[in-house]
Amino acid sequence: MVGLYYFRVMKMTKDTMNSEIEKIVLNLQGRNKNTITGAIIGELILKITPELDVRKVMGNPSGKGVLSQFIERYLKHVLTRTEKQGSDWVYSITPSEQVEIDPDLWRTFVSPNSHRALIICDSTLALVDASTKLDIDSDGKSKIVESTTDFELDKIRADFTKTLKENSESMSEIQASYTEWSTALRKMGRDKYRDWTEYRLRCLEGLFNERLKMLEIAPELNTELCSVMRRSQLATKAVFAAKKTHTSQNQAPNAAIKSQSMELEVNLRSAIIEVIQTLSISDLRKIKLPSGAMFDAIISQSKK
Repeated sequence: MVGLYYFRVMKMTKDTMNSEIEKIVLNLQGRNKNTITGAIIGELILKITPELDVRKVMGNPSGKGVLSQFIERYLKHVLTRTEKQGSDWVYSITPSEQVEIDPDLWRTFVSPNSHRALIICDSTLALVDASTKLDIDSDGKSKIVESTTDFELDKIRADFTKTLKENSESMSEIQASYTEWSTALRKMGRDKYRDWTEYRLRCLEGLFNERLKMLEIAPELNTELCSVMRRSQLATKAVFAAKKTHTSQNQAPNAAIKSQSMELEVNLRSAIIEVIQTLSISDLRKIKLPSGAMFDAIISQSKK
């Protein structure tokens, strides 16, 4: 029964998931309003894609938060969580014609020692050299959005570690380098590491939202800037994926050339041996061979 259930989920993923998601995205971007609640998203999914069982797709037949998990995995390129409305979440919808966002906006915000600074100028996020921060503070026209600190990043790690109820004793201390800590987390399984990346992203987005509130940014502009930052984060991921693909494409021809070269060498050696076996003693005496290699070969033969 479990195997049949798994097969159905995999079949949905491979055969129809992309088209179902595309239907949902087109409907969202075709709406008159640029915000939507989680409850309406759930109703929209049932209406547009009745064959799509969100719980089955997420492998979670019971429990809360399944819709949020589905949105995070399949719709985060078009939906950005902005605020609570009662017990429900409100999401902003990214228009289809939205221009590409600079991935360095996100990189700068999440990098404590960045040489650049993130500012709000004329209701727009921009980057300036970090050395000019004092000038920006004094001009009164722009506001600086401080990057995350090492302390905040460590706290995010520490808080996530507390959620690991099992095998948490195998985790490295927070004082350890991020490389050691993440390596230990990976050993606990792919799902745990995916949970970490999603948790870290939510926390960083929350920190950005808090920064805007501290700067007393108007609610509407706050929502817009949070959406811009989310798309910058997605652009960062896209750049990384493109580099990874480019590296793989460069490595593939090199591997093929190396394999072909090795095959040619083996064929050459086999052909030489085949020819030598047909030569007479007088012809063999005419062949020029390194004396050292000949000496080693004679010793090797005598030991057999």
